[in-house]
Amino acid sequence: MNFRTCAAALLFAQALTGPAQTDSTLSDLGGMMGEMTAGMTETGKVALVDATELQVLLPVALAGMRRLDVSSGRDEELAALRSWAKGRYEGRSGSIVEIEIMDMGKKGAKIAWTRMGFEIERARSDSSGIDRTWVYQGRPAVERYRMSRKTGDIHVLSADRFLVRISGTGIEGEVLRTGLQTIDLRKLDQRVPK
Repeated sequence: MNFRTCAAALLFAQALTGPAQTDSTLSDLGGMMGEMTAGMTETGKVALVDATELQVLLPVALAGMRRLDVSSGRDEELAALRSWAKGRYEGRSGSIVEIEIMDMGKKGAKIAWTRMGFEIERARSDSSGIDRTWVYQGRPAVERYRMSRKTGDIHVLSADRFLVRISGTGIEGEVLRTGLQTIDLRKLDQRVPK
């Protein structure tokens, strides 16, 4: 729960209960705020891999596609701090592929993986596309591809803290798998802070 949610809950509770019950409501919301702040403090202590170290793992080119740009940084996503690097690639026909590597720490990555629904096993492959969980080089992975739109993505959880995402539009499904193969996951795993 974030600060805005807590503040909105406080105002809503005051409007519903009136001044007489505000003290107990404030106490409950104070406890929620304390839990939220403790979580932020704990998250802030997590050592993340520097974004520039993640950036060097991105390929310079990708299966006949040129890299348009590369960026990296550190911010917050899904209520967890993360460092990240992203490369954007373009093919001759206007197809686009993005590769993103994120370090969210063990706790943040597990929460993100669960919130995205990737812990649920599934296997579907038909004329409309692919939606499956699988194991890639000993790591959990999810692949989704829509043939009619020629869009898809692959996500891999590595070392229980790194999320690797390859997504594309105007592409064939094998381009996503080729993009994944360009990321050296063993080198990525070796960057875990000690």
